[in-house]
Amino acid sequence: MPRAPIDEHTTDIDGIEVTMRRSRVRNMTLRVSRDGRVTLTRPARTPEAEAVAFFESKRAWVEAKLARVRAEQAAGALEDGGSCHLWGERKRLFFLEEPGRKRGSVEVQGSYLVFHLPPDSTPESRERLFRAFLARELKAVLPSVAARAEERVGRCAAEWRIRSMRSRWGSCNTATGVIAIASSLAQYPPECLEEVVVHELCHLFETGHNQRFYALMDRFCPRWREARAILKRGLAAL
Repeated sequence: MPRAPIDEHTTDIDGIEVTMRRSRVRNMTLRVSRDGRVTLTRPARTPEAEAVAFFESKRAWVEAKLARVRAEQAAGALEDGGSCHLWGERKRLFFLEEPGRKRGSVEVQGSYLVFHLPPDSTPESRERLFRAFLARELKAVLPSVAARAEERVGRCAAEWRIRSMRSRWGSCNTATGVIAIASSLAQYPPECLEEVVVHELCHLFETGHNQRFYALMDRFCPRWREARAILKRGLAAL
């Protein structure tokens, strides 16, 4: 039977949410659940800094596991008659193969997401089409969300980019001021995009995830914890 933790809390380690548990165990363990939750358990007398160092040594493995989880979630969703999420709302999927069509497209029709497909479409090509659709959705709304957040935070990104990221929701290059946002955020409620945008802007003040950083988050995005919890739970919980 698993030992009950002495205490636990969730922290962000360079863009990955990790549940840190302190328990009466002999060795540190790191797990990635089927829904993408990352948990690190350490012995009661092991300092948290040592646990963070252990996590960093295993980061490549964690990112690979998270990439597999998200790929499986996407593959499972993209089935005719299945469903997916767009801005936090569930949409039914309808695949329409059209003779003579050479390129696919996706459009929103009420509660449906309609895929117009060439006859030779494959699961892989449908997933690429879906990812491109999410990127366009995010591109349409990111400028206004970023502008409001920049005015509130008082710092501006040198450039905003949209990327397909498997293990992070966003990234900030503090040397260049370039901020990248994950296209998959278009699947989540709008408040999640706002939280990630503010999160990355705050890194222009503070590179790490320390007390000052979280104080900035509390100031500029008071409900960030609720949004981050949604992202942590994943699409299955929406």
